[in-house]
Amino acid sequence: MPGGEGPRGSAQPDGAAAFDLAGTDCSDGLGRCSEGRVEVSVAGHVPHPCSAPREKPGSCECAWRAVASCDAGCVKDGLEVLATADVAAVQLCAPIEPLLRPLVPSEATTVTICAEEGVSCIEGVVRVCAHRGQPAQLVAGCAHGCAGGIAVDLEDLRTADGRAVILCRRAHAERR
Repeated sequence: MPGGEGPRGSAQPDGAAAFDLAGTDCSDGLGRCSEGRVEVSVAGHVPHPCSAPREKPGSCECAWRAVASCDAGCVKDGLEVLATADVAAVQLCAPIEPLLRPLVPSEATTVTICAEEGVSCIEGVVRVCAHRGQPAQLVAGCAHGCAGGIAVDLEDLRTADGRAVILCRRAHAERR
């Protein structure tokens, strides 16, 4: 067959190497906090197979960039969320001031039917919607309202260790 092998072959008509798409695409837009340090993901591509040189250990993994450190540690170590660097730097650090409040009677008795599955903060109340068409579970009230620009996976919020504060606005944060 003139011109080399098929699309994944090694020879091209001009003698250039074939472009190989095997590997992992690394996205941006994720934030995480680990050991008191907030990081955001960096877009890129890690080829497969990958062999990292000794002077660059970890170069076969998706990259993370440090954006802040937390005086009081992380809300939850290793938890990954959808957020910009600015939002992650504030929301993933454990708050110094109390952020959660009891639900007021009018909030606690209001029934909201879920339009979609997921976790949201609406009008100062963190809600979990396990199934479309079912009533929302009210998780907590936020003392200063909801934070904007951050999303938490449903499975990551279903514990009682205070992760709802990730969706609550900090007292010193700018209102959006």
